[in-house]
Amino acid sequence: MAEQVIPFNIKTKCLFSALAEHVFLFIGILGFFASGVLLIYVGWTDDEGIVFLPVFAGCVFTCVSFFIVKLSGLSSIRYYYNKKLCELCGIDFRAVITDKREEVNSYIEEVDGRKIEKEEVFYFVGFKYQYKGEHSSEFVLDSETLYSKLSAGDNLPIKVLQSQPETAFPELVKLGKAYSLKDEECY
Repeated sequence: MAEQVIPFNIKTKCLFSALAEHVFLFIGILGFFASGVLLIYVGWTDDEGIVFLPVFAGCVFTCVSFFIVKLSGLSSIRYYYNKKLCELCGIDFRAVITDKREEVNSYIEEVDGRKIEKEEVFYFVGFKYQYKGEHSSEFVLDSETLYSKLSAGDNLPIKVLQSQPETAFPELVKLGKAYSLKDEECY
């Protein structure tokens, strides 16, 4: 089987799509970074010599912005890039659902002086497939309706990148249609 070559214009389109998902994050980080640089400048150019507190605070602001980009921003961009790449260039494949689990995160929120306990439920679905080796992954569903219909052993339509067989994403709309669900109930 010939290795898939992805054209440069498709890669560029996927990159811009991934960056667009993070535009507000970048604006926030840029503001944080600019505040840090401004604090360093103010502390460094003070008439009485270097003022330690603004310089220190500015260094903290700039370092934090770099760490945010390095630790979470780049991996998140890579995730959305690969997802778009799979959507455009991936091959249709089948996986098998291996397990499902729920995670409940509860927290207290204060509204109008009253404390209200809230819960967020995350629905995780694990799957495995064999394409150039055996691979396994999982995804998160928001839809309790779709989650309740799934069982271990069910077939799962996925898209797999030929050049990166460990990169696969479920086709949730196709999955939902198999259970006669509307598109908006599939995420």
